[in-house]
Amino acid sequence: KTKPDFVVSEKKFQKIIMSIFSSKNKKKRDAIINNPNHFDPSGAHDDDVDGHPKSAEEKKLIFDTLKEHYVFSGMSTSDLEHVVEKMLKHQVEANTEIIKQGDDGELFYVLGSGKADIIVDGEKVGNYDCGHSFGELSLLYSAKRAATIKSTEKCILWTLDIKTFHKLAIRRTKSSTKSRVDFLKKVPLLQHVAPNLLAKMADALIEIKYDAQQRIITEGDQGDDFFFS
Repeated sequence: KTKPDFVVSEKKFQKIIMSIFSSKNKKKRDAIINNPNHFDPSGAHDDDVDGHPKSAEEKKLIFDTLKEHYVFSGMSTSDLEHVVEKMLKHQVEANTEIIKQGDDGELFYVLGSGKADIIVDGEKVGNYDCGHSFGELSLLYSAKRAATIKSTEKCILWTLDIKTFHKLAIRRTKSSTKSRVDFLKKVPLLQHVAPNLLAKMADALIEIKYDAQQRIITEGDQGDDFFFS
């Protein structure tokens, strides 16, 4: 039977533990503020948004892309799968402006197939291909689009609108962090750690699942991770 473990790298763990003893009189850093005009965590439930059907290959591509993205990387597997289910499919032809520099941001994108150029002030500065994501900064910071994204061939795009993005990504990340903080409070070593420092550690945790009889660590190996189970 598969068993979940939470893992934090040794360097991150040491950094957080050291901060427990050095930040007693430091002011807590302000959290990132997302777009107040669109995000209401107590608003309508995200289940009122139905995503488009996806093949197993499409689900895997979107899941793997989101798992590597800093906004979604702290989510549990089940929460990530929920985000995947909510994404909508769009198809565009070559030479289509997917995003225009200076516009307001309304969508977050995962490029399911095809290629697109990144253009800033009329000059190409890079490109995206299958498996890349873009568009989150404008949604997170209520900022204008910083670049134009233009397809160079026919593309399939998977999107989340700004309201769904905030409800799924931000609210669920906070919920996931809270459940992990509650979990860490039960660890004897951490029972007297301040809540804000526990939250930092919770954000650094990565969930890994192991099958029964699967080796987790090997005696004599270099230790690079700290495990909670």
